[in-house]
Amino acid sequence: MLVVASVALVWGTGQGADRGGFTAASMDGVYAFVAGLGAGPDDAAPASAVWLVARYNGDGTASILTVGSNEPAEPGPDGAIAREASVVRPDPPPTVTYEMSPDGTFVVVGSSGDPLWDGLVLRSEAIDGVLVATEYVLFHRQPDAGTGGLNVGRGVRQAAR
Repeated sequence: MLVVASVALVWGTGQGADRGGFTAASMDGVYAFVAGLGAGPDDAAPASAVWLVARYNGDGTASILTVGSNEPAEPGPDGAIAREASVVRPDPPPTVTYEMSPDGTFVVVGSSGDPLWDGLVLRSEAIDGVLVATEYVLFHRQPDAGTGGLNVGRGVRQAAR
């Protein structure tokens, strides 16, 4: 976590601060998010992945529109490990909240009120006078219970129609 804080402090004195800083309105639009899961400390790549499409409303709330995953399945007769993919479009979409800091760091909070992910805006652009995130990363607060690895993901704002 120290590395994340250091990056945020250095970055916070640049692009975001010069334009007035970030606010809840900086997360506005539909974002595609992909997270690698299940990588242990010595693993080269994650064992599975989860992706989602989220609509950030620019007011400190976001709705999860689609959730997908690619999980390892039981090994087949030849020993090969297959993949099971699933996609869910919850109805109604669950809502999370987020708290944005002027330096581009933020926290995603679940419906229980517990912080779920720490975030950092990587890229942004001014849209109608508001600094809007176009790319961000999220770091899960706790290592994965099964692997001890840190779950991390990247989100990208989708083009407006």
